[in-house]
Order: sequence, then structure tokens, then C-alpha cells
Amino acid sequence: VVAITAHPASPLAALADELVVIPAAIKTDRSHDQSVQYAGSLFEQLVVVLGDALFTALWHRSGQEEKDLWSRHSNLE
Repeated sequence: VVAITAHPASPLAALADELVVIPAAIKTDRSHDQSVQYAGSLFEQLVVVLGDALFTALWHRSGQEEKDLWSRHSNLE
């Protein structure tokens, strides 16, 4: 189990075999020391970027063509 978190002492982190700690404010941190964005916005944005990077790396390693991925693509628009 891999957990992605901004809070390495969280209950989720305790359950994980591997931990990816994103250095961003947690949603209860209102100090604006790490970001001027509200609550957990920076964390959420970084998770999206990390997810895209992981997907792209795995996709290129798989050797599949872009057209082969469309049948499994979700439409969340």
C-alpha cells in the first residue's frame, strides 16, 4: 500500500507500506506558511501532477500507443 499525504504522522500514513510525503499545507493549516492558497489546494494540485507523471512514466514503459489507451479512459468532464 502506497499512501500519498502531506501529514506523515496521519492514520493513513501508519497503514502504508510506502509513503510519498508532499510538502504542502494540510487542510487544517491556515497559517499560509507553505502556500497562500486556501486549505489543501496546493496538496491537491501536487497530487494531480504526481499522478500524471506516474501515469506517463508507466505508459511509456508499457510500450502501448496512445490510441490503445482511449478505450480505458474515463470521461470526467
